Amino acid sequence: MAAPGALYETLFYAGQELTWAASGGYAVGTGLTYVAQTYAPDWYYGTFVDTVGNTATWFQNTYNNIVTYSSQSTSELASYQQAVAPVMTVPSIAQMTLAATGGDAFVTDAWYETSGGGSGGGGGGCHSDCPPVDMK
Repeated sequence: MAAPGALYETLFYAGQELTWAASGGYAVGTGLTYVAQTYAPDWYYGTFVDTVGNTATWFQNTYNNIVTYSSQSTSELASYQQAVAPVMTVPSIAQMTLAATGGDAFVTDAWYETSGGGSGGGGGGCHSDCPPVDMK
């Protein structure tokens, strides 16, 4: 419940406290867009639109990657988690801990399940602090 609660509180704060900032930014941006379209159309439709379009494409690709990641099977998620850990410079002892315990809030649960609780597969090899294998 901690993660959903934290997400709720964050979104509640953002919705309540940042509404004025978003509204002000929208108003200023609308005004600047009008001025740029009117007085510098080459810059607006060239450089500016390309920059904003590239940023929007990046956000869309990131969203698509997250959706694809969350819909994968347990073994695919585990493979992804194991492949990403060295890239993110996670020390080997921490990688062993993630495989053996599932990590904080079970963020590496797929890795834990496919490694048999850190034994390299096939079950066993886990100490008393490990979460149960079937957490669904």
